[in-house]
Amino acid sequence: MNITKKILIMMIVVTVVMLSSAIVFASGEKGVKTIRVLTWSGYLEKDWVLDFEKENNCTFEITFIGSADEEWAKAMSSDGAYEIIVIDSSVIPRYYRAGLIQPIDLDKLKNMDNINPNIDFATYADFDGGRYGIPYTWGASPMAYNADIIKNRPTSWGILWDPKYKGRVSIRDDIYITWAMVGAYIGASDPWNPTPEENKVIEQKLRELHKNILTYYTGTTEGANLIASEEVLVMYAEATNQIHEARSKGANIRESIPDEGSPTWLDNFSIGSKAENLDLVHKFIDLAITPEWQGRIGETVGYGVAVPGAMEFMSPEMIELTHMDDPDYWKKLFLFQPVPDEEYERRLSVWNEIKAGI
Repeated sequence: MNITKKILIMMIVVTVVMLSSAIVFASGEKGVKTIRVLTWSGYLEKDWVLDFEKENNCTFEITFIGSADEEWAKAMSSDGAYEIIVIDSSVIPRYYRAGLIQPIDLDKLKNMDNINPNIDFATYADFDGGRYGIPYTWGASPMAYNADIIKNRPTSWGILWDPKYKGRVSIRDDIYITWAMVGAYIGASDPWNPTPEENKVIEQKLRELHKNILTYYTGTTEGANLIASEEVLVMYAEATNQIHEARSKGANIRESIPDEGSPTWLDNFSIGSKAENLDLVHKFIDLAITPEWQGRIGETVGYGVAVPGAMEFMSPEMIELTHMDDPDYWKKLFLFQPVPDEEYERRLSVWNEIKAGI
């Protein structure tokens, strides 16, 4: 056999081996289903789902988002292809109208009775006889104050306007929750969607509040650092985990839910309208509303969770921080609600003028 034939035979053998390997690899991957998840950072870690992946011959692709606007953009560009989308109760109607989510089969969720009965599902997640959201985590946007300086717990948002604290007040750079907080303070008929007359009062109160503001913070850590350093004595906090972070720096920071109440977000599992692996998706959501799973997420993110039984798997410190052991806490809160796009843009324009001193 000459050298040319030997080379030809060797090339054929190598090709056959490579093709065989490719076939074996493909067959090894065959049947593995992908669960695509769109969620907030900290809500789901890859190592949390390893056992689920092995048991169900699937893999998770997790996409994290940093803002509600980013999540909406990603969901729209996917055209409903994410299996699971974790969204706030106030935007479920928007996702529903856009055709991005589908009804959840409650018969496939055996752990629904675990969920806190104080959470009213129908108010925000039911449309045309279908359920489009299952609660996962929640958090109030309370008042935070320096208890070394402010000895008595403030009982009203009105303290933010007190001239005594001029230059020692901070609020989040977020017109959505701030407008509602001020709406609650003035006694608006609906803090999220006040009447035109009430909106005028809210705008005026915001202009007055601006005179007391040291700075508008933009992130959890920035706000925590401000109040921990005593630059700020009273603050409209984005969530209780911000207070926890400030305390970890040695500051005596306390929380107050004013008598007027506090805006509260509630994040939910929703299922993409074009999700392909519905049995697995429902199985995973059912797992995520068990006390064990909920205890882990509560400890990780420092937010309240949907299942009271999670307290068995949470530290006393975190239970106290999240008020999981206080059945009356929910009575002081009001959930985020939708605001029409045009009205939101109008408020944002007003907000930017106020911050600019116009």
